Parts: sequence; C-alpha cells; structure tokens
Amino acid sequence: MNMTIYTLDEHDPGHPSFEKFGPHCIRGSWGAKLRPDLAIAKGARFIRKGHRLDTDGFDAFEDDDLADLLRDHGIQDIVVMGVCLEYCVKATTLGALKNGFTPIVILDCCYPADPSTTYETLNVLMSNGAHVCHSGDIPPHIDLPYNTALMIIDVQNDFFYGTGPNQFRGALPIIGGEAIIPRINEVLQRHDS
Repeated sequence: MNMTIYTLDEHDPGHPSFEKFGPHCIRGSWGAKLRPDLAIAKGARFIRKGHRLDTDGFDAFEDDDLADLLRDHGIQDIVVMGVCLEYCVKATTLGALKNGFTPIVILDCCYPADPSTTYETLNVLMSNGAHVCHSGDIPPHIDLPYNTALMIIDVQNDFFYGTGPNQFRGALPIIGGEAIIPRINEVLQRHDS
C-alpha cells in the first residue's frame, strides 16, 4: 500500500523554536497552512508536529503514532521531500532510520533554510544510511503500489512568505525555494496515478 503524508509545523505561542527562528507556523494561522500551489494527494494523512514544548519539533517521528501508522500499513520505504533541509527534513529522515524505515531524500524536492548547510546535511544523512537522489532518478521499486510513503515536510506559507512583524525570515523566497513545489507535485502525480 502507498501512502502520502504531509507534515505541518504547528506551534503554540512561546514555542522554544521561536528563540532561534522567531514566531512561525502558529497553530490556526495562515502561515501554518500548506502552500496553496502544493498538490494534495487523494487519501493523504496530515501529521502535526512542533506542538510539544519539550522538543524543537523538527522530527515528525517524535510522535510515536507515525511509526506505528507506517508499520500498520506495511510501509518500508519513505520518500522525503520538503523545506528546511537542515532541520525538519534531516531530523525526520534520521527519525525514519531510527525507526527501521528506509528513507530516500529527493534532493531537488528539498530546500534548506540556509543553502550553505546543504553539503554538511547530506553528508550526515548519507553517513547514517539515508539514500539521496533526484526526482528523475527515484528507484523503480518506489513507483510500485505498495510499501512506500511519500512524506512532504512543512511546505507551509510561513516558510516561503512569513507573517506578522516577527515573521520567519528563512532564505527560501530570496533564492528560489518555490521551485521545489512543481517538482514535488510531479512526484505526487506519478505516485498517485
């Protein structure tokens, strides 16, 4: 069985991540919503993360229910795409490995908050056992209708536009982060058909 999961960074006021990034993705705000140009797969699941005050909220696997959900559906491979490569994409990919899954990071469907961290982040991911490829090189078995989950990490308004006077000021809108959205949509379409 295939599955598509969208993670949403979703914080209450005062979340510890605001110390580093400023207020962003506040629960119920426009900034916490998925980008309107991102395709939503049929039967998609939505995982909200970042609501706990005892963690930074980067890893979607901090919620034990995610690993159980994937195992219950026979998922083995997880195709990872999304924003903040060096934070949420990295933490969720490492969380997938820790939980016994095989993550495949689609590099041209990911974008960092700080592009200077990309090589270091990829080295960490690959040295821990994650696979990295481009969307045109997704392994053939991933297109089969079983054992694969697509995970789209935090493609939310605040990470592209920011909101309010203390908006998140990532590098995404400045250097072309929007370019990943059509690529993610293409992978979703191939996976959904």
